[in-house]
Amino acid sequence: MQRELDDIEIGKLAYTPAYAVDYTGRVDHSALKQAFEVLCNRHPVLRARTIFEHGRWFLRATPDFRPSMTVLAGDDETLRRAVGEPCDAREEMAQLLLIEDGERGGAVALRANHATLDGRHLTTVFTELWQIYTQLVEGAPVAAEPGRLPDSNHAVMRDRFREMVDIPPAKPDSLGERPGYSIFQHVIELDERQSSDILRAARVRGLTVHAMLCGIIIETQLSTLVDVSEPVAFTCWSPVDLRNRVTPPVGVTDTTNFLAMHRADIAYSRSTSWHEIGQRLQKDLKAALIEKRLRLSDGALTLGSALESRPAEGERLDPHIGSASVSNYGVLPALPTPDDMRITKFHSIADRLGTPYPNFSAFTIDNSLSVINRYRSDYFTEDEVRLLVENTTARLQDGSRLLAS
Repeated sequence: MQRELDDIEIGKLAYTPAYAVDYTGRVDHSALKQAFEVLCNRHPVLRARTIFEHGRWFLRATPDFRPSMTVLAGDDETLRRAVGEPCDAREEMAQLLLIEDGERGGAVALRANHATLDGRHLTTVFTELWQIYTQLVEGAPVAAEPGRLPDSNHAVMRDRFREMVDIPPAKPDSLGERPGYSIFQHVIELDERQSSDILRAARVRGLTVHAMLCGIIIETQLSTLVDVSEPVAFTCWSPVDLRNRVTPPVGVTDTTNFLAMHRADIAYSRSTSWHEIGQRLQKDLKAALIEKRLRLSDGALTLGSALESRPAEGERLDPHIGSASVSNYGVLPALPTPDDMRITKFHSIADRLGTPYPNFSAFTIDNSLSVINRYRSDYFTEDEVRLLVENTTARLQDGSRLLAS
């Protein structure tokens, strides 16, 4: 089975991030490998490869190919190095990694090409992997119903947004090559009480958790790195999943990257508070959705700012300082496991970042909020990153300040 790749997919072929979990106990190698094979039968996109023929890129899944499962001895650093290795989409678009840390436990990671599996899609198949594995270990019957390739993003766009038919060609970043930078990735983990304070503070201000996090991140980034004695302009990018915002809704695995990037231009000065930023951003996002300010730009679907006609006043900063991308995965599902193991931690690991500015992703597991901070080494020094993470952590953990009137 095969289909042509569209330009949104082609532009993401060089990205192969991973979802991973730490575990204690033991993992049955044979059962995990079998679970991965069943998963690849149900979701052929995992066993697909790309091919360039007659001037066009195709996604092709053949019955004779299965992606690899790699077993390594090591720790979290071993996991990060493994995910950082280049993955050539012409050879495989998914990998399963098992990192064993002696008898104490280890980590399991599923890497999947971002061209054809976005975050929600990857969450679904990663959860299904653990469902299949648990059934196999417990001796329950498992069916490997054959699936099909997900539809092209642009095919679904054309169906839902009929005016978007002129799509320019694109080419992928260098496939199978290591980027010329490393990624500083840090995870801020809040406990249940601190996470509860975040929720209460957001509700008091009438904000979503996403809008609140945007306000805190923007305030921290600017107050840490910039002289804000004079107003400055900041751009916040937020991915907006469109699957349930169209009629009929689009299933999680029906296509991928069916989202728009919302742009909010915000003026910031020393007197601007985090909740004022969050309120402006949330109001702008609601207006942009109501007005359906969708457009196709450079192969990506964007949700234009309602402030575009009156751009944020203030000094324009270098893009890596004056911008950020913030997303909220929401509450992640609990992963089933057999009795002889327990999952202790979730990871989302990027192998590259396509923009110079920082990327933040939040998620909640077991009533505890975590925020992933990612910075590129060619734009930020290690000391700058350390200071930014420390200051962001302090603001997120200061419940009394967040809840102050």
